[in-house]
Amino acid sequence: MRLRLTQGLFLVIFALGMLNIVPTGVAVLGDDLYEDFESGSLIPWKATGLWHIEYNSLSSYPVDNVPSGKYYAWYGDNRTGTYETFDANGTETNNSGDLISENMDLTGLSGNIVLSFLSYADTESGEFYDRKQVYVSEDDGFSWDNIGNVSAHTEWHWYAFNLTSYKNASVKIRFHFETIDEVANNMRGWLLDDIKIEPGEPFIPEFFIVQIYQDNYARVFDMGWMGFEAFSNFKHNMTVRILITMVLPSGTEITLYQNSSVFLLSGEFWFYEIDYTFPEVGYYDVSFTLYDDKDKPWEATCWWEVTDGDFLLFIEQDFVAVVGKPEYLNVYVQSFLGNDTFIAVEVTIIGPLGTSLSEIIFSDGNITMNSMDSWSRLLTYTFSAPGYYDVTLIVRDNLNGIYYEAGCYYDVREDDKVFEVHIHQDYYVKVGETGQMEFVVISHFAQVKDVFIEAKMQKPNGDEESFYNTSIILPAFGNWSEIVDFQFEEKGPYTVFLIVTDETGQIWSDDCWWEATDDGLPPKDTTTTIPDDTDTTSDGTDTTPTLTPGFELVILPFVLIALLSIRKRR
Repeated sequence: MRLRLTQGLFLVIFALGMLNIVPTGVAVLGDDLYEDFESGSLIPWKATGLWHIEYNSLSSYPVDNVPSGKYYAWYGDNRTGTYETFDANGTETNNSGDLISENMDLTGLSGNIVLSFLSYADTESGEFYDRKQVYVSEDDGFSWDNIGNVSAHTEWHWYAFNLTSYKNASVKIRFHFETIDEVANNMRGWLLDDIKIEPGEPFIPEFFIVQIYQDNYARVFDMGWMGFEAFSNFKHNMTVRILITMVLPSGTEITLYQNSSVFLLSGEFWFYEIDYTFPEVGYYDVSFTLYDDKDKPWEATCWWEVTDGDFLLFIEQDFVAVVGKPEYLNVYVQSFLGNDTFIAVEVTIIGPLGTSLSEIIFSDGNITMNSMDSWSRLLTYTFSAPGYYDVTLIVRDNLNGIYYEAGCYYDVREDDKVFEVHIHQDYYVKVGETGQMEFVVISHFAQVKDVFIEAKMQKPNGDEESFYNTSIILPAFGNWSEIVDFQFEEKGPYTVFLIVTDETGQIWSDDCWWEATDDGLPPKDTTTTIPDDTDTTSDGTDTTPTLTPGFELVILPFVLIALLSIRKRR
């Protein structure tokens, strides 16, 4: 009798194991939660603005020392390597975006709860511009608590924030980036990896970040601006020494700032500004050194090149072009020379990689440029094929023989490829249950777009239903995504159409299909193999049995009946 009972219990455990039930809805955390983005997808995260997944090995702008694997989340444009955005006139604009997690149930964690992640932030420093903030929500994103900010740093740093006060709650995590203004957005942006929620108090490295912000170029007797910043990631407050020096072209070293009693709180910024008038032509080297309470130096350096005159070159364009349609380039030259001169100007377009196109679209070797004056020319060009084109503007000072150069690029696309529209979904679903889709729109426009997004569902009976719509402002080179649910009430095939319409009435679309079945599985002619490395014949032939989907649901009632029979005999 004991043997029969043991056999019965084994069969129940075996059958329940084969059910392979995966809970849906709120994510329940066991010992920890770890997100390294190595799936190559943002699902189940929701992203707005320039947030996207980047594959470092294939990136045009890779970073060093990616923490785990090859993928990370990046707020930036992988075509320019920056987070610059532009309006329809080619004017730079401010931008922002969020990376938001699914709901996470923290009831499975004990003791203190800590959110940690690795961050790489090549942005403006300080707490006002280029904000990098971390938020938590207990009400499904209706309201948010700011639990901390991230500083600017051009290497991977580990951050950790206390979530203990949210114990036994279901929370969302939100990483928010906002430029505030349109100035100095030509840096790499904010990168995130290895996001983790776990119990305990993880080790947090202690360090200072010291940085200098400046223009690099100036004219003699002009005033140059420099900003000096220090951020303390130490756990304790301390008094530090700060020394800022400059080496002039003549070799003379001067002290720009010195303070031996700067008090820095843990996790706080210190910032100082200097205006300096450059007395001579040449190169200047600036050193910023912070000595901590152990007298360890933390350093940053910068340089200036000071001339007795200069040219500034600009190219204004849309960045994105359409095959067969003329595009404009406005080339602009500003003289800061103290004398009149003659300049030669040449504009060249180089075709996509693998082509031999190199075309001079403007050339003039004898342009009069008056002192402190400007020259500009509006050019047009029609691209004949898709791809990336480089534009080069070269100016030569014919009196001094000095060359100046500026460049830009064009991303030339077929007309229906300027917006990318995608749907990600599961394809099969059980009748009466809800299926989940992620709608994604990626803009390759250089200007902000006002778009209307609609999703329609064609049901098995032929009826069509509009089940989702929204209007959004899509930033230049930005992306948008939304996870949408739909309940499938009828058995059979469904077709989903995602339609994006811009303010001009132009339409982009994508479609996908679903199949609603009785059990949410593919048709019954599909078989599933149960792997068993030891189940082979003497000649090595695999004798692993195959079971049709749903087998576990069929066998379970018989197992339960057998158990009842055993119990009755006792």
